[in-house]
Amino acid sequence: MSAFRPGGLSLTEHALELCLLPQGASVLDVACGDGDTVKFLRGERKFDAYGVDANAPNGAKPYIQKAAADSLPFGEGRFDAIFCECSFSLFPTPEVVLREFSRVLKNGGSLIMSDLYARRESRTFDGQVRRLYTRAELEKLLTNCCFKLLAFEDHLDEMVTMAAELIMDKGADAFYRDMGGSADEFLAASCSYYLLAARKIGAAAW
Repeated sequence: MSAFRPGGLSLTEHALELCLLPQGASVLDVACGDGDTVKFLRGERKFDAYGVDANAPNGAKPYIQKAAADSLPFGEGRFDAIFCECSFSLFPTPEVVLREFSRVLKNGGSLIMSDLYARRESRTFDGQVRRLYTRAELEKLLTNCCFKLLAFEDHLDEMVTMAAELIMDKGADAFYRDMGGSADEFLAASCSYYLLAARKIGAAAW
């Protein structure tokens, strides 16, 4: 089974190689959608994995809760790792979200994120994508929220493959309308797809 995002579960598997989680680690997938990553982490990897999504139906699955990324229903230091795949560019308050990630992660815990980003210049949009951050902007946000960036990889090929499939299915006009910008705007930003790993370093006094 392949999750509906660039790279699918293959990129999730690769992400696990970047953070080397201990057996039975507690993991949270934020904005988990249908829960493909959570099921993979619980099933094949035997992690103590849970998911939250703002649009999750109440009581649909015992390990997935309805919750927003900026208000996680967990205590401090609850998790060894957090996954946030193909969703960070959608959040209207990114620093609040990262502070929540830091709050519920153990000291030394891992953060894995993957999403669209701007290789040339950041852009804001009105559709599914709210903002394309540059790598420098992402690293600054992480640093401000007690994270140290450990790895940053560009996965343009996976993004292009998925975009081509969506354009074939929906048509170019509908695809870019849903995204909230024109093809020229995404081209001007040199849009690509990243995978990053970061580590929580210490506690914050917010």
